[in-house]
Amino acid sequence: MKEKKYKSIIPNKNVEDLEIKVINAENLLGEKIVIPGEIFVKEGTIVCNAGRKTVKIKVTNTGDRPIQVGSHFHFFEVNKAMSFDREKAFGKRLNIIASTAVRFEPGEEKEIELVEIGGHRKAMGFNNLVDGSVDSETLKKESLAKAEELNFKNH
Repeated sequence: MKEKKYKSIIPNKNVEDLEIKVINAENLLGEKIVIPGEIFVKEGTIVCNAGRKTVKIKVTNTGDRPIQVGSHFHFFEVNKAMSFDREKAFGKRLNIIASTAVRFEPGEEKEIELVEIGGHRKAMGFNNLVDGSVDSETLKKESLAKAEELNFKNH
């Protein structure tokens, strides 16, 4: 490929126009063109959440409106109208593909699979029931009590 030249748009009367060379990726890497943000993955199957503990629970939307829960939302803290075993859900999120969600229609019961939260294992924000490490048994007990006090459904 031909090398491209661009003139500078920097306004400065004391400096002549600068020429900037843009080298095509083919010149550096042979036939491969590098695309910004491109991801190269190995051949084969990628298993998400491998080695993480999972749990299946039944969830019922007792509310009168649909509720949608995103992939990385701390499930323990979902809408108060969602009835399920919150203790089993502590420190877990939906075991689904990132940036997807599950929708629960009013009165609908579903069995879902949850997976333990990764990274620093902290839940911050959401419904402000936890705000800390999901590994803390003390915080878990406090959060369950807070959920009960605020009338979050639990069974």
